[in-house]
Amino acid sequence: IKPLINLNTKLSIIQNKLDQLLVNLEAEVDHLSKLVMLNRDNKNISDSVVGQKEIDIKSIESNINSLKKDKANIMNTIQNEWGSKFYKIFTVKKNNKLKNIISGKAKLIKITFSPNQINQEVPNIINISSIAQSTSNYEALYFSDSPEVDISRSGKSFYYLVHNNKILNGEKFTGHSLASPKEKRFLFVPKESVIWSNGIPWAYVHIEDTEKYIKKSLSELKETNNGWIIKEGNLKAGDLIVTEGAQLLLSEEFKYQIKNENED
Repeated sequence: IKPLINLNTKLSIIQNKLDQLLVNLEAEVDHLSKLVMLNRDNKNISDSVVGQKEIDIKSIESNINSLKKDKANIMNTIQNEWGSKFYKIFTVKKNNKLKNIISGKAKLIKITFSPNQINQEVPNIINISSIAQSTSNYEALYFSDSPEVDISRSGKSFYYLVHNNKILNGEKFTGHSLASPKEKRFLFVPKESVIWSNGIPWAYVHIEDTEKYIKKSLSELKETNNGWIIKEGNLKAGDLIVTEGAQLLLSEEFKYQIKNENED
């Protein structure tokens, strides 16, 4: 994940510089137009001043073009080394999925399947276990294909996401089962995500690429040390469950309800 974080940092630095230069360019072009008008009006502004301003603008434009090339090179690196899915999310401003990966809230796991483990369809969900701690089991959700080919291994690699920030960077895993769409699926919900209201357990789910959250009720819960195991139903595999600030969201929802009642 460190190379991806480095690319994101470089891209952010370049974008910030670009944004500032574009603002400067707009201001300088506006200034030049005023100087040209004054220059034409009985030469109140000399030709040399206008000429120097034109040189300044060309210098800014040159720096902008240079930064755009640097940005394009980084985007090409993302495309070649991380794949089209990552390329796409890097083009979206304030992408929450990318934010969760970079911040470590969602862990990116690279899984390699041998030729006899996978035929045509990539499994959407797999169960993985930590090699260091065999009791640490997680549900991993398919994210994207990996464009890199490991010549030391046969098969194909894919990126999976695990929504658990307790996983250590560099931790090794083994996949021990594949979830079949015909079988009943069970999901793990961290204890930090479960809130209780009116005697009913709920979890907030973040709507991808928005600032919106929806509350989903949970049923058939079985408590574990770190959370709850539930049968897939109202809550679906792939839902982006809120793991921090769920209680705060509930409080804000109550405030909104009270406000509406008072207005009515």
